[in-house]
Amino acid sequence: MDAPLTDFGPGVYRGQQGGLYPGGSNSPQAGYAALGAAKAALNHYTLGLAIELASYGVRVNAVCPGIIMNRHRVLAPGSVGERIARSYGMSSVEEALARYVKENTLIGRFPEPEEVANVVAFLASERAAALTGSFLIVDGGTFRFVL
Repeated sequence: MDAPLTDFGPGVYRGQQGGLYPGGSNSPQAGYAALGAAKAALNHYTLGLAIELASYGVRVNAVCPGIIMNRHRVLAPGSVGERIARSYGMSSVEEALARYVKENTLIGRFPEPEEVANVVAFLASERAAALTGSFLIVDGGTFRFVL
C-alpha cells in the first residue's frame, strides 16, 4: 500500500494526541455548485484522514458552519444577506435577515464566530476524545438552504 499523503515520516504522529479540523459544509447554495463540490470533497477527505491517522492517535473531524453572524460577510454588498433579501423580494437586507432567521433557524439567530470557535476548542479537548470522522454542524438549527 502506498504511504498516505499525510505520512511525513516514521513516528511523526505516533503517541501524539491531537486533531485536525477541516471546514466542511452541509448547505448547498444556488450559484455555488463548485464551492459545494469542493466542500463535499473536503468532507470525504476528512473521513479519509480519520481512517489514515487513527492508528497514530490523531482525530480528524470537520466543523460545518452555516451562516455566521459576521456583519462584514452577512451585510456586505454581494453577501448572503443580499441573496436572502432578493429571495424575499425585499430591499432591506437587515429586515430580510430578521425574517429569514425567524422562519428558518431553531435558535432564532445566526451563530456568532465565537460559538464556532467554541466547537473547535471542544474538539481539540480531551472531552472529545471519542470523536473522529465526525461532522459537527454549527448553524443555529437552520433548516432551509439559502437561495
